[in-house]
Amino acid sequence: MSVFEYTSTVLAGYQNYVRSFFDPADDRIRELVEHELFVNEALWPEPFLQLNPPYAKGSWVVDLCRSGLLHPECAAVFYDDRRKQPFALYRHQAAAVGRIATLHQSERYDLGEYSVW
Repeated sequence: MSVFEYTSTVLAGYQNYVRSFFDPADDRIRELVEHELFVNEALWPEPFLQLNPPYAKGSWVVDLCRSGLLHPECAAVFYDDRRKQPFALYRHQAAAVGRIATLHQSERYDLGEYSVW
């Protein structure tokens, strides 16, 4: 079965599913809803494809911990055991951490057994 046949099969099944619980008593409402749902295909719009540029690489979490912007415990929490490396943030994420850290230098946040400043 091609992808197009598969798509048609899935949509036909979904249309049958929607029709199974759709039963307005008023013929005018039935015609309007039938037209919107099954002629205009309101429940299954055309596919949407969007391409986004990649985010710029930022700092490693461990480096932010060493610089004092993050609590040292974050280095252990944000570590990828499968790849055996720390997590890297994107530039906008690292900038947000820096901004928050400078705005709230004297504040401390308690997250259960972990405290973050």
